[in-house]
Amino acid sequence: MIIIPIYDSLILPGVAIHFRKDVLADYNVEVHHVDEEVLFIFSKHPAKRHELKTESFYPIGITGRVDAMEEEGSITIIAGTRVTLNEVQVNEDEILATYELREDLDDVDTEEVNIRFLQLKRQFAKISQKFQGGAWLSGIIMRWKGFHELGCALGGFINW
Repeated sequence: MIIIPIYDSLILPGVAIHFRKDVLADYNVEVHHVDEEVLFIFSKHPAKRHELKTESFYPIGITGRVDAMEEEGSITIIAGTRVTLNEVQVNEDEILATYELREDLDDVDTEEVNIRFLQLKRQFAKISQKFQGGAWLSGIIMRWKGFHELGCALGGFINW
C-alpha cells in the first residue's frame, strides 16, 4: 500500500485526484501500477518529508486506488473511504500506518441532496458566465456529479 502524506487539501470519497510523479517522489512515494491501494494521511502542519513525525498527522485518513498512470508522468487516484488511523510510524525510508474503516452516515434524504446540488450547480454555472473563460468553466461545473466534487474544487477558496 502507498501512503501519501497530504497537507491543506480537501479529499472526499469518489473524487479523482491528480498528481505528478515528481511531486510524489519528494515524499519518497513510488507508484508502481494501476489498482494499487493508497492511504492518504493528513498532516497538521506544512512539512518536508524529513520533518514528518508520528504525531504530525490527524487521526482520520482516506483510502484510494490508483486509477491511471500516464506516460508524461501524471497519476490519477480515486479517493475511497474515510478511515480512522490506529497507528502511524514514520521511518527514514517510509511511513507505515494501520487503520479501520469509518462508518458513513446517510443523514440527509438523497432526493433533497440531488435537488439542492442541481440548483447550486446551475447557479455556479450562471455566475461563471460573467468571467473570461466562463463557457469553459461552466462546462466543467456541469460535469460535477456531486457535492464531493464541488467541495474539492472550491476547498482551496473556503476560509476555515
